Formats: sequence, structure tokens, C-alpha cells
Amino acid sequence: MQRYCVIVDGVAGGARLAKSFRARGYRCIHVRAFPNSDERLLVDFDPTEFEQLLDYDGNFDLLARRLADTYDPAFVAVGCEEGVELADRLNEVIGRPHYGDELRKRLRHKHLMNRAVRQAGLPAPVSFSARTRDEAMQSAEAIRSWPVVIKPKDSSGADGVRLCHNHEDVRVVAQQLFSTPNIMNERNTEIVVQSYIPGQKKLTVDTISDRGEHFVVSIWLDQVVVTQGGAPVMRGARLIPGSRPDALAAAQAARRCLDALGLQHGPAMTEFVECNNAFYFIEINARLCGLPTWHEEFQRALSFTHDQIYAAWLCNEVDLRLSLAQPYHLAGHVWWVAALSSRDAVVRSFDGLELISELPSFACILSCAKAGERIRPTVDLFSFPLTALLSNADEGQIIRDFNAFANIPDDALFSFH
Repeated sequence: MQRYCVIVDGVAGGARLAKSFRARGYRCIHVRAFPNSDERLLVDFDPTEFEQLLDYDGNFDLLARRLADTYDPAFVAVGCEEGVELADRLNEVIGRPHYGDELRKRLRHKHLMNRAVRQAGLPAPVSFSARTRDEAMQSAEAIRSWPVVIKPKDSSGADGVRLCHNHEDVRVVAQQLFSTPNIMNERNTEIVVQSYIPGQKKLTVDTISDRGEHFVVSIWLDQVVVTQGGAPVMRGARLIPGSRPDALAAAQAARRCLDALGLQHGPAMTEFVECNNAFYFIEINARLCGLPTWHEEFQRALSFTHDQIYAAWLCNEVDLRLSLAQPYHLAGHVWWVAALSSRDAVVRSFDGLELISELPSFACILSCAKAGERIRPTVDLFSFPLTALLSNADEGQIIRDFNAFANIPDDALFSFH
């Protein structure tokens, strides 16, 4: 008997889910939640892994009937955050664990999730929701401290996130967001204005939850910089041991936030900023880690990765209480790194391979702008001209190599027309 599963937006961190399910004997159906979204969201997507590729056109009942009648899927998996709501609605139809309408909205709406965490008495930024430019400016005034952070209510990959230092910044950014489609090619009808948490350390905790218990899979120390345009972007993410004191504290903070939000099952990545010995909740994404943890460097460092444990959990192959009861250990240090672009120009050639490959920790290039491709100043996770992996058993060496990489200017990596 043929077994089917559905993957909604199997891209980024979920790009290898189909391979995992196929290895277990499933035939995979792919559903794209936002068919008109920016093509950059299709990073690492391999259509050959799927029996059928479907686009969601907004008619949920028709899609649900087609999937149920034709394939009778065993479960629906979510690959990235654009597909969180649609995947959950489909799981509800086929009788799998699901969040329900209220929690679905909260898991994508950055003000609602923030409010739930604050109402539980946990550290989080002051947050307001605004539907007009004037409301955004009033919200910034109500926060009474600068800078403030402005973002779409359901942004992805730092799309549209900006740091504003005064009322004029807020006016300009709000107007831009309300008049520009987001990465899903949809109009921003609501934005979020939040107080800025000035911590020096940002951590992301990847979890799998099962019947209300939250199990930590991996924890990342993120290196965030603010670009000239006021966009806070992550230019590096370092996998850290689960037994480090800050990792243990972040893991406990994540469990409290997941409880406050009401998330009882499935994958999540929860972002924090550490400030004055407290972990301030920034946001949650109820999906897999967005980094390429399927890469062999991560496979060697961890005994399992977020996508692997998610696939095994959906297929009822793993007891999370046995597998993830203790903090994980690392077999090596791995760092995802990104180069920033400071210019709007057309690439003539990539000249920096030798410069990067000389770093002792260099592992591989993950993505790179090609000859003839136009690059623009980096403003989000979709506008890096180059990403790479560093890997080393020596923690000191990988730190030195990251700092060296971060100091390489884009004109040393590329020549331009």
C-alpha cells in the first residue's frame, strides 16, 4: 500500500524533509502556501523529490478535499514559516495534532506572540500593532525610548525589519512597509512597533514539542549587525554546546515561552536577546531551523539535526524523552557565516575563493552571487552575496576565522562591472 505525506513549503531548513520521508517509504506531495512569493524563498528546493507539486490558491476546502481524496496523507509537515498556518489547518482536517485558529494566528503574528509572553510575566519588548503610518508613530511615542524596532506582523527572514532612531525614521519606514509587498508578495496591512532590547548576545533555541513537553535539539549564538539602512541582520550563527550555562538558561527560557504561547507539539525556533542576565523573548517561528543543518558539517557536529528529529518524530520512530532528555554534546564547532553587500552593482566575477579558503576553518561555500547577477545592499537574510560554513575542532581558531571573514570587504570577494 502506498503511503503519502504532505510537505508545506519544503524549503530552507525543511529542504531535506522529502528525502527523509522517501527513505522511510513515503511518497511526498509538496504544497506552496504563497505561489506568488519571491523566488528567493525557494532556496535549496528540489522538485524531483516530490510526486506532485501543488500551489495553494486560497481555496482551502478544495485543496483539503483533493489531498484527502487522492492521497489520504498520513501527516502534514511544515518546512518554513510561510507554511505554518496552512500546514496546521491541513493537519486539523486529517485528524493530526494541530494548534487551532487562535494559536495559529499567534504563531505568525509578532505582536500577538509577544503579548502572550508578556502576559505570562516573562521578559519581552514593549509591543504595539499599527495599521497606519500615524498609528506607528503614535506607538513609537508611547514606547518612550529610542531606538524602536519596526517589522511586518508576519515577516520572514528579517524581511522589512528596521531599527528606527527617531520619528522621521518611523514615518519613512512605516510608509515604505505599507506601500511595498512583503517577501510573500502580499501587501503589509499591519506592522509591529517594539522597544529595542540592547543586549550583546542573541540566542536561538530549536525545539521539538510532544504533548506539552519541550525538547531542545540545538542552540545557536547569533552574530547580528545593523546595516547602514537600519536593518538588523544575522551575519553568523554558531552552534554552541547544549551544556553551556547560557545555553541551559536559554533552553529553560524557551520552554517557558512555549508554555506561555500554548505550543504543545511540533518544531519551533525561539529567539532571545540576553540583557541584564535575563532572556528577552524576541519571536518564535513554529517550524524548523532555517539554517542548512542538513549539511554534513552539521551532521558531524550533532548526533541529529532539527529536520532529522522532526521527521523521525512524525513517523513515530523516536522517543524524545529518551533521545533528548540530556543537553546535547558537540563533536566539533560549526559556524554559518554570511558576507554583507554595501553596494548596488552587477557582479563580474567571484574573486575571493582563495582568500576565504585559506582560513583554517573554511569548510565550503553554500551560496554565491554569479557573474552577471545584480547584488544590492544587504537588508535581510535574502540579500547576502555569499554564505559559507566554517568548521573546526578548535574553538579559538574558528572564532579567529569568523572575525577574519567578517572583516573581508565585498570588493575583495567580487569584482563588479
